Amino acid sequence: MGATGVEDWAAFLRLVILAGVWGWAIPNGVAAAAIPMPAKTSVVSVPDPTFRICAARQGMLMDISNATRPRISTEIKKPDIGVERYYNANVTLCRIYQACRDPAGRVRVRSRGGSRCGLKHFGEIPDDEFQTSSRMDKDLLFFGESDSAPLSRSHMPHFMHDFLPLLPAHDTVVRGAQGEDPGLSAEFLDFNNQTVVLERNTTENGLDPILIFEDRFRRRSHSSEWIREFLQVLGADSIVLNTTSDSITCFNSIITASYKHRPQVSISHLLNQNSHIFSDNRLERMRTKDSCQCDRKVVIINRHDSSKARTIANLNELEKKIASTRVCGKMFAVETVYFDSENFSSQVGTMQSADIIVSIHGAELSNSIFLRTGSFLLEILPFAYYPKRFSRFSEALALDHLQEIAKPDGRSVSSCLKKLMRSTNDTTLLGNYHRLLNRFQEAATETRNLTKRFGFNILDSDLNFEVPNQRVCMRSQVLQVDANSIANKIREREKKFCRCTK
Repeated sequence: MGATGVEDWAAFLRLVILAGVWGWAIPNGVAAAAIPMPAKTSVVSVPDPTFRICAARQGMLMDISNATRPRISTEIKKPDIGVERYYNANVTLCRIYQACRDPAGRVRVRSRGGSRCGLKHFGEIPDDEFQTSSRMDKDLLFFGESDSAPLSRSHMPHFMHDFLPLLPAHDTVVRGAQGEDPGLSAEFLDFNNQTVVLERNTTENGLDPILIFEDRFRRRSHSSEWIREFLQVLGADSIVLNTTSDSITCFNSIITASYKHRPQVSISHLLNQNSHIFSDNRLERMRTKDSCQCDRKVVIINRHDSSKARTIANLNELEKKIASTRVCGKMFAVETVYFDSENFSSQVGTMQSADIIVSIHGAELSNSIFLRTGSFLLEILPFAYYPKRFSRFSEALALDHLQEIAKPDGRSVSSCLKKLMRSTNDTTLLGNYHRLLNRFQEAATETRNLTKRFGFNILDSDLNFEVPNQRVCMRSQVLQVDANSIANKIREREKKFCRCTK
């Protein structure tokens, strides 16, 4: 065989190896169209032939849009039921029938049993008013209540923060609609607040769920599309309600959730492999110890333009450092993805197939709900901007979560603040801008000199510089990360998870 033939044969072997590693081999019985291909990725670790990715991970590359979900009936088989109440020591999940939402966002009920659902603001609605109110033959997923109208927010992470406590309630009523045991204590009441005894611990009443969104939902095209597809996974719909209307809107039922303690404590116990969001969509909920016998898949989530806010400036260094790390005798396969150019199904497939996620802070992490329990999430934060949203989110989903703070990017912060300064002649405001910039530069110097690390957080409630868009400027930083620190955190976490010493 000539030199050219040897080179061609070697190239062919490399392609075969990569196809096997990344799950491009199509599982039996799965059409080629079911494999979502990311719009743009960079794979930097080229494994040797001994590299082993768990075979089960190939199944996680299934396109969620092709999942065959059970059809849920909308038929109300037990119309005399006024309230379904499911509960344990910390959570109460309710489905209140023939209930309404008033212009202030409060629940109005025909059944007095609503008092047992933990609602803070609710009232009864007389029969004559109920009969004349506008109706929707839907079941409202009611995420919360306040003195102002509580509408689901339209930015992806805000939506997930609002909706996550409701997810167990949705799953519980879906189980009830399909005649399954809800897995919680149950109580059924009629419209006079009297207990109804059923032969089974379920009503089998069908449902057609819906969420109401704020008006900005129409304008956030990228975020709204992701939310719509997420709701489709649940079999739910979305509407934007006319918030200027002073009329009451009534629904077939309103579904609520209330918690005695922090919701995060209970949600992780209520969402499991049998939860319909996972089982109906062929998604895995648990990362098992079996993955310790395979080489780990690390996914880095970045954004495309390396000159813009919250992109990883030294991405190549980070990729190579992680790829060269070994733990428990295994390697790391490193893949960088850009969710700003991937569709919903591809994002879900990426999260399902990952053992470890290293991600910039941002809306991309709304996809964390599709990570398997036991997965490791390392969130990269801009200097002086340390939100806890995804820490709480990870706790609710039983994910192992750590944060890595990037190095100060004074140039981006200064540029952002100076641009804001040029838009005002208010001397007090200009003084506040200078005060904030000086404090940032002082904190950056302290961190570089190791005299006081990360001692400044723009989100601290006692720090108020009275600067409009001050958070925007902190988020505008380009992220220069400590590749060694991230690789070490990954190594130590995997050693603990897999119970090995090196």
